[in-house]
Amino acid sequence: MNIRLRKILGKIFLSSTAFLWFGCDNDTASAPKDSPTEPTPFIDIEQELSKISQPDTTGLRGKCISAYSFCETIEDFNAYYYNRQWASSIAQEKIDSLLNAPQSSLFSSIKKSCYKDLIELEFMPDYGVSPCYDVLEIEAFEPSTHEDSVFIEEHKARYEAYLKKYNLTECESGSVVVGDKYIEAILENDQYERSIIQSRLEEINEKAAACDNLEEDDVL
Repeated sequence: MNIRLRKILGKIFLSSTAFLWFGCDNDTASAPKDSPTEPTPFIDIEQELSKISQPDTTGLRGKCISAYSFCETIEDFNAYYYNRQWASSIAQEKIDSLLNAPQSSLFSSIKKSCYKDLIELEFMPDYGVSPCYDVLEIEAFEPSTHEDSVFIEEHKARYEAYLKKYNLTECESGSVVVGDKYIEAILENDQYERSIIQSRLEEINEKAAACDNLEEDDVL
C-alpha cells in the first residue's frame, strides 16, 4: 500500500472516529434525565372540584322564584366562610381516614398530632343580619286587623325598594321573575365557590406535606 493511500485511509478513520464520538456525546446530552418524583398531594384538589355540580340555568329565565331565594343568590352572604368550612370538612374526612388506616400505626406521635391539628378552628365574623332577612320577613308577612298601619306601610315600602333596586317584576306577592341578573349571579357564585375551596385545600395540602415529613424529634 503506497504512502498516499495510507494517508487517505488514516484521514477517513480519524473522521469516522470523531463522528462516532460526536454522536455518542449528542445521545448522552439528549437522553432524558431522571427527574425526582413529585410527592402525591394529601388531597387531590382537581378530583374534589370535579365533584361540585355544574350550575344548570336552562329554562330559568322568565320563571317565578321566591323573592328570598333571589336575594340569597344575589347577595351570596358569608359565602367566603361557608366555602372555607366546606373545604375543611373535605380535609377532615381525609384526615380521619388516614389516622384510622393501618399505616398510621407507623406514624410518630408528633406526626399524628400534626395531622389532628391540621385544620384550625375558624370562627365566622359577626357581620350582623343577612340583607335578605328583610325580604324573608316581607315574604312571610300577612297583615292582620290588629297590625299597626304604619308597620304595614313600612313593610310594603321596604319590599318596593327591594324590587326597584334589582329592577324586578313581581309574579305574585313574595315571588319575582328570573332575569339575567339572577342567572349571572348563579354562574359567578359557582366560580367563587370553586376558587375559595381550591385555595383552602391548597393551604391544607401545604401543611399536610410538612406533617408527612415529620420525624419523632421534629417540631413544627
